[in-house]
Amino acid sequence: MASFSVDTFVPPLVNLLNMEHNPEIMLLACRSLAYMMEALPSAAGSLIAHGAVPALTAKLLNIEYIDVAEQAIQCLEKISLEHFPTLLKEGTLGACLMFLDFFQIATQRSSVTLAANICRQVPPDSFDRVADSIPTLTQLLQNSDTKVMEKGVVSFARLADSFYGHEDKLTALTKHGLLKQLVRLLSLHNTNTLSSPSFTLVLRLLTTLCTCCPSLALPLLEENIPSVVQSVLAGTGNSESTSSSSVTTEQLYEILSLINELLPVLPKDVNQFFLLGARPLTAQQIILAKKGAKTFGIPTKKEEKTEKEYSESEEESESERVDEDETKTLVIPRETRAPKSGKGEDKDPRIKMLSERPKLIINLGECLFPTLVQVFSSTVNLSVRYKILSAITKILHFSTSASLKDLLRVCETVTQLLNI
Repeated sequence: MASFSVDTFVPPLVNLLNMEHNPEIMLLACRSLAYMMEALPSAAGSLIAHGAVPALTAKLLNIEYIDVAEQAIQCLEKISLEHFPTLLKEGTLGACLMFLDFFQIATQRSSVTLAANICRQVPPDSFDRVADSIPTLTQLLQNSDTKVMEKGVVSFARLADSFYGHEDKLTALTKHGLLKQLVRLLSLHNTNTLSSPSFTLVLRLLTTLCTCCPSLALPLLEENIPSVVQSVLAGTGNSESTSSSSVTTEQLYEILSLINELLPVLPKDVNQFFLLGARPLTAQQIILAKKGAKTFGIPTKKEEKTEKEYSESEEESESERVDEDETKTLVIPRETRAPKSGKGEDKDPRIKMLSERPKLIINLGECLFPTLVQVFSSTVNLSVRYKILSAITKILHFSTSASLKDLLRVCETVTQLLNI
């Protein structure tokens, strides 16, 4: 195959794709291109250069011959692995989703995989190219086929990463019922309907949306997300919980991040303490965590220097031989990117929301306060503990005197805080 001249065969095959009067020739030409892509993945560049993408996309816009359309999807799926920007410009995203229900389930899975690939790294100025496909992508989240539904989650997760910091575009993603569907998927955690990686993506997607679009906290609270989150966390602090109902450390960190983003940002002097919890642990701190350390002091500059010298001088020590999997279970640091909305504490819409509807924070406290304390007592993961303390502090800080009394009446808050 090394001597096979791709540029010699691709142009005539692309020409044969346009022979509308002979469906068999179009099918064979499309199949030849798919086989070529499978044997020589590098041939994708040649297909793009000779105009194969518009010709293949046209077969999806006017499905006169279903066999040709199915073969075109398989060929485009292979091209999308590396050349997804070209497919986005050619309108392939809308084309592959337009007649999704007409295909067999195997072809539907290929179509949504193709769509998910195209949703990677979409430039902010290309939002109009995906806007028309958002309703269809939202409908995928309630598809009866699990693999199709999970690819819908992947598509939105990639779009959210692409438009991170652009509040108007992220808000537009939710206009067709996205939040409601994501909350519904969270409630399916204990039914094994959603795989663990997809469940983590749902949590991260919700956190991203709330981080960049604080106004979305209100519809999420109206969807009773505190109750859903409480049911997910119910078995986390219980030693008798089964593996099927428990969450991973990464998922626990994402859940706590979501809880924090549902509430306004703390004042800077208070919030600075909790920002330390997002930093990666040093080698010395990992050893302390493995030994079951229950406390974690805020390091001074002198202590930070000592820890740095320790990690540099002990490259061959036990701390440097901690394998990657063990480290991941101890801390899940995630890079925090500040949204570009430019909204300060005074303009945070969540503050106004809680002042106008204090029952929202009462409901959140009643659902999550006891569970947060229970999880805090059952984990030695320092990043998780910081997230829990941050959430508890936010609940107490933004509660009015009246709502705080109601919270104290329903929950044994003082006793629980003493336990911490």
